[in-house]
Amino acid sequence: MKIKLIVSVAVLFYLLQFNFASAHNLYLSSIIGKGEYGSKDGSVTEAIFRNPYGIAFDKENNLYIVDSKNNMLKKVTDSKVTTVTGKIDLLDEKGLPVGTFKDGTFKDAKFNEPRNIALNFKGEFILTDTNNNLIRLVSSSKITTLAGTGEVGYKDGKNNISKFNKPTGVDIDKNGNIYIADTGNNIIRMISTKLEVATFAGKYVEKGGYLDGDLQTALFNEPSDICIVGDVFYVVDSGNHAIRKIENGQVTTIAGHVFYGETDNEYGVSDDISMDAKYSKFKFPKAITTLTDGTIVIADTWNKKIKYIDTLGNIKEFKILTKLQDGTTQDFGISGPIDIVELNNKLYVSDIWDNCIYVFDIEITNETEQAVDLSRKVLNKGKITDIPVISDETKVLLPVRKFFEQSGAIVTWISETREAVVKIEDNEYRFQVDNDNIKIVNSTMMVGIKYLNEKYKQDIVYDKTSNTIFAY
Repeated sequence: MKIKLIVSVAVLFYLLQFNFASAHNLYLSSIIGKGEYGSKDGSVTEAIFRNPYGIAFDKENNLYIVDSKNNMLKKVTDSKVTTVTGKIDLLDEKGLPVGTFKDGTFKDAKFNEPRNIALNFKGEFILTDTNNNLIRLVSSSKITTLAGTGEVGYKDGKNNISKFNKPTGVDIDKNGNIYIADTGNNIIRMISTKLEVATFAGKYVEKGGYLDGDLQTALFNEPSDICIVGDVFYVVDSGNHAIRKIENGQVTTIAGHVFYGETDNEYGVSDDISMDAKYSKFKFPKAITTLTDGTIVIADTWNKKIKYIDTLGNIKEFKILTKLQDGTTQDFGISGPIDIVELNNKLYVSDIWDNCIYVFDIEITNETEQAVDLSRKVLNKGKITDIPVISDETKVLLPVRKFFEQSGAIVTWISETREAVVKIEDNEYRFQVDNDNIKIVNSTMMVGIKYLNEKYKQDIVYDKTSNTIFAY
């Protein structure tokens, strides 16, 4: 078997172009919530949440917050936080709220760790009641079940017989159809205006997967959010650490390099690399939105960052800052951005771990940027070559000489000690046959990828799907 190797060393060959791009900064404006873990209504500085999740604005620009672990929906008006609906009836042995289910008035309704909301054309909210596996409708005075039976499962059909599995993200198209990121089923569902539930995109597979293609054959892995812009659907494919686009009946990957490790992992391999969208890497991103200028913004949740796709197609990070009294700025850290929404040039960020909503002023400045032509440069070195590997169920082994010589190293074989000496600049590394991690196969010394990663702190990954090794 032969695979491709992409090696990252020094930049050798690249073509530079000068382009005007935009730099994005976020300046802390205010914080909604005290940052403590619990439940309390009150002023925006005193309110307390328990893992806040989805956020959205109503037609009057009041902010609504899904207070997930409190099983409540809250509202911010005139700098005050109040509970719209949901209640705490039961506590577990740790004193934490226990979610339940009940339709009815705002006063009586009950939820089980709801996550996201979206506003429809009537001014009502569609809410994903995640642990109840239901889609709920929040009207002007009551809560009703819009779709789902409450049982975990996968079933299309009329709304009252359909089944979901941990539905999370939600958005609504221009015709009023509702789209759900059915996270546990690894697909995107649609609820039509006639209340028929159908699979919109993705082939149902129990453990998820990754494949671009048409709507029926594409594969997702725990999609967590949807953002609809006209006829284009952007999907946060969280388990694949990628951003997918659905347009004209096709699913494509627009950001995040998707690959799996040398064993059958449930999730793709994550990282934190901001560069050309094709080679960028995320770590369980959870939310997506667009700014008024069309910029796509991503909550890269486990990397604790807010990222965006610039006009050149590169993934970049927002620089998050706070202004000090003396006029200077300093970096500001966030912990778990789980949902994002823009209003009036401010970005609202729901932070599930900081238990608050951050409000940032958005600053966009034009800058001259050097763009790299990746047809001459893959990652940081323009070198792609075939490398023969050996793979079984637990290991992937690659040839020591060919692998390291592609990086410009000098490899010397010492037959007396049955070891290879690899010289990289002024450093030497010795590989001696142990018949476990280092073997002689058909007169060629082979070394395990996992061994290289653990012993030498490398970042080398085997992509089983595309039969490729990536070394960063």
